[in-house]
Amino acid sequence: MSDLLEHLLLPRLEGVKKHGERYMACCPTHDDKSPSLSLVRGNDGRVLVHCYAGCEPRNVLAAVGLELKDLFPSGLSQEQRQQYLREKLEKERYFERLVIESGNGAVGNGQELSDDDIARMALAHERIEQLDQQLAALDKPEKSKCRAMLTQASAIKPRGIRWLWPAWIAKGKLTVLAGAGGAGKTTLAIGLAAILTSGGHYPDGSLCTERGNVLIWTSEDDPADTLVPRLMAAGADLSRVHIINGRINHKGEHEPFDPATDFNLLRKAVEALGGASLLILDPVVNLVKGDMHKANDVRRSLQVVVDFAEEHDCAVLGISHFSKGSGGSSPADRVIGSQAFGALARTVLVAAKQEDSEVRVLARAKSNISNDNGGCSYSIEECTVDDDIETTRVRWGDFIDGSAKEILADVERQIDDEPEDDDPAEALRRILSEGPLTGKEAKRLMVENGYTQKQIRTAREKLSVTIDREGFGKNIKSYWSLTSFMPSNLHSCPSSSMGTNEEKGHEWKNEARMEDAADNQKFSKTASTITDGLQDETPLGNSLTTINDNAEYF
Repeated sequence: MSDLLEHLLLPRLEGVKKHGERYMACCPTHDDKSPSLSLVRGNDGRVLVHCYAGCEPRNVLAAVGLELKDLFPSGLSQEQRQQYLREKLEKERYFERLVIESGNGAVGNGQELSDDDIARMALAHERIEQLDQQLAALDKPEKSKCRAMLTQASAIKPRGIRWLWPAWIAKGKLTVLAGAGGAGKTTLAIGLAAILTSGGHYPDGSLCTERGNVLIWTSEDDPADTLVPRLMAAGADLSRVHIINGRINHKGEHEPFDPATDFNLLRKAVEALGGASLLILDPVVNLVKGDMHKANDVRRSLQVVVDFAEEHDCAVLGISHFSKGSGGSSPADRVIGSQAFGALARTVLVAAKQEDSEVRVLARAKSNISNDNGGCSYSIEECTVDDDIETTRVRWGDFIDGSAKEILADVERQIDDEPEDDDPAEALRRILSEGPLTGKEAKRLMVENGYTQKQIRTAREKLSVTIDREGFGKNIKSYWSLTSFMPSNLHSCPSSSMGTNEEKGHEWKNEARMEDAADNQKFSKTASTITDGLQDETPLGNSLTTINDNAEYF
């Protein structure tokens, strides 16, 4: 570093004198009788040149056969060089400003300036204008050398999705597994890791055709007393499972592994292993640098995970939680944090547990690359490994038909939500007891009362509900009614033994007869109201109210 100043620049100058860490020399660009050129070495090896007479550094260097770039050590980056130039120009501008303020101050005190002082002030104004232009040029962004890369579709060789667990977890993709607390998500994930490392069948019966390495990072469970015992209980090949339990810094010291900042360190680790088939991140929200509820923060943070998965053909399973109060929402939207978690993941799996029961379910809430219907039941059972270590493992059950929303609803519906001493069939009977309803309206009322689609179907079959359809194509409508109540035509009345209230038969106390044309006209208007209600999708409650209000005319 010292060569730049002491061996390169100083030998080319005259009148060199050392003053501490600074050198003074005669400036080669003007008739300098006393040294006015200051030279000092910066902390990073740069040579700082300043002429107190106002000469530009580039002109000073040119006079001795050098350029500005010769003042920089070869190791400096372009950004560091730019920063140095900016600081230097700002210091020069400050000095020229002092020259002008000093002259103005002298004039303000009644002093008369010499011709040399006036010329120096004029030069200071000129120098400030030049320095401002140079600073403005530094602030202009350089023309980017980056460019977009375009690839013709014809040059890309198509390939099918590569599966770890067929139709559930894909290689080279991010999969999110979310659920409420107590669903056993980590134990479930460890069960899948055991299948992958030791071979066997996945929950749906498909065969694991290729064993692989598994990486696990978790901030919630201890490897010694939780993860390893669960792996043992699940029958995993422990030699293929690797726990990420820290990082080694540049000093050789052990530090905690932060997936939000250290994720790139996994690349070399995986290469050293010879590859990995599955990476489990628990919880995946810890990878977010910033706010997990902001889509941009989530996308930027998880992009490194998506890239890692693709580059290493490794399936990434990110474990997360349901957001509070999200019951009844679309299952994929229940993942805590920004919806970007579900958007970036190619598949979203959801798990749930029935309260006061060991019944649990796993379902596909979203899949961009396969069918997203169906699920699996499972339970978490206690067991003992190494004679005295108590732990848990997953026990897989049967395959379940239906959508994720239906599957979750079956286990999440609370018993307290059901009407006391009631069953779905009784609830549907009461809903249809006032007369026919569109199938859409009947289902809506049942769902609002906490019943699942499966329970609704069972109740409809149990009651032998009559389904009548009207219209054609897109205009077709279906109406549900109780078989014994549905009148043969809209002008007939139920028998005296049938009805919707305690008194049976009619919805009024005193039966009446139609006695004149006016009454007949009002009756026809009421019947027409019912017919209009059947021809559109509006609930029949208003029509039935009209019947009750005009009951005396029947």
